[in-house]
Amino acid sequence: ISQAKASIGNSFIKTRSQIDFSKANTAFSADTDLSVSLDEVSSIAKETLDAFNLKGTITGKLNFSQDSKFNTKGTINVKNLGAKIMNQDLQNINGNITIRSLNDIYTNKWTGDIGSSPANLTLAYKKGKNTDIDLTFYMKKFTLEDMDFEKLFANKEQEKTDTTEQNVSQ
Repeated sequence: ISQAKASIGNSFIKTRSQIDFSKANTAFSADTDLSVSLDEVSSIAKETLDAFNLKGTITGKLNFSQDSKFNTKGTINVKNLGAKIMNQDLQNINGNITIRSLNDIYTNKWTGDIGSSPANLTLAYKKGKNTDIDLTFYMKKFTLEDMDFEKLFANKEQEKTDTTEQNVSQ
């Protein structure tokens, strides 16, 4: 297979690849373009994804190759990303992920709103002699509303009690 494409509406993932079988270690190279509209995907899988209220687009270009080692590089962009997670709305999330290798990945300054508060984030991961992870997150305030923590944690405590009682009776 030298080319493959999967699409849903205007969303797509396209891959072009080359494989060299003439070497002892099979070498390959693949270029992938993607453009995914979360609105579109969410509308197709409505029953499964409706509760997450997904919005926005993810685009990018990635290159995968292997000769003596596996190489990956590329960029992934998110634009106006939105979702609902644990009754918190994520809105207008914008940013990029740059992949220089699987050992060197970083973001630009991601911006957006969590709940009704603006937030921003940067993240960098670099593995070398020492592994470096740099994370900067800023948010003026964060409020969890409509969370029933007693119910959330009661089930786990109840499971522990039930398991303990079951083990004692055996």
